[in-house]
Amino acid sequence: MPVVQFAIIIDGTQDISGVEQESICVRSVDADLQPKEEFLGIYQVSSTTGQNIAKNIAKSEHGSTFTSLKPLCPTRWTVRTPAIRSVLKQYESVLMALEEMASCSSPETSAKANGLHGTFLKGNTVLGLLMAEDLMGDLECLNTSLQLRKQTVSGMLEAVDHVKTSMQDKRTEEHFDVLFSKATAVATKLDLQPIQMPHVRKPTKRYTGQAAAHIHPDAQSLYRIQFYNALDTVNTQFIERFEQAGFHKLQQLENVLLHGDMDKVVEEYPELNSRLLQVQLAMFGANYTYETSSDVASIIREMVPEVRGLFGQVEALVRLLLVVPASSAEVERSFSALRRLKTWLRSSMSQTRLNNVAICHVHQKKLDRLDLEGICQSFISANDKRKKAFGSFA
Repeated sequence: MPVVQFAIIIDGTQDISGVEQESICVRSVDADLQPKEEFLGIYQVSSTTGQNIAKNIAKSEHGSTFTSLKPLCPTRWTVRTPAIRSVLKQYESVLMALEEMASCSSPETSAKANGLHGTFLKGNTVLGLLMAEDLMGDLECLNTSLQLRKQTVSGMLEAVDHVKTSMQDKRTEEHFDVLFSKATAVATKLDLQPIQMPHVRKPTKRYTGQAAAHIHPDAQSLYRIQFYNALDTVNTQFIERFEQAGFHKLQQLENVLLHGDMDKVVEEYPELNSRLLQVQLAMFGANYTYETSSDVASIIREMVPEVRGLFGQVEALVRLLLVVPASSAEVERSFSALRRLKTWLRSSMSQTRLNNVAICHVHQKKLDRLDLEGICQSFISANDKRKKAFGSFA
């Protein structure tokens, strides 16, 4: 039966600055009739009377969800859409918080908050956030897909094609008009400044000659062109990043695997024997059905050793296709660990120690499985001097 009974435990103390802090825990009984107590957090209250504390707990909205603002991660190559979406979802609350910070904070914080408050009062900011969310949503899905450890280059290229098609579909007046209408509605609802064109600066004649400078008729036309420019920039980056000679060679190898048509690219790899590979591919295709290199890998993985030995060249070809990473996400994950390990308070450690600590930090699960007694015994048994100093560890 579901657990519906619970009790709240509250106790208070003063922190080092003299502020009264209330610690809250919840106590419940699980299905095995075992009591459990879970810490929920430490909160500041205006009054420490039992009536006031109970009133503050009771007036909190049951079932409501609050999305905290998310900072931009300095080690990511793309912006996460939840960071943008959290601002759009709580735009009015952000305005109120900035207004309060501008009047009550320190001079430096007040100046920053006042500047941000002025920016957030403009409808142009809402439109910019909606445009960014629309663009970054597809890119974030691609980024998540490419970070998978089992992602292959062929799968990566196919995923990129899907995202490029989606981006091309956004490059229409109808799609942008929907974004513009949504931004206008938000600006009207929150009583923000309407979306308007920036100050028009007349270019010098040495750039334009005698011709009249082009001026957009309205803000919607101006920002539509900027939205198209952003889409074109994304498409250009796709071409520069993913349409490379190395990727083309891998596609040729995959075509050899999937269709059995031998290509000269096979001769560039010493571990492949073109004659044996052709024979094994014909035999493999006659016995199995597959569409991708991942399908071939799954088939080989389930073979008994005797059958798997028949397709040694096919397995070597699959290994070549799978060994090429789709992204450098694995090494990028270590950047976050580096920022946690080497801080301003721990900046003088040697490179050897930094590397050793980083390896232990990244491979925590493997470290927990080590036999510490065996390691200590091996260290002691290395020479007689250690044996005399430490004796037997076991």
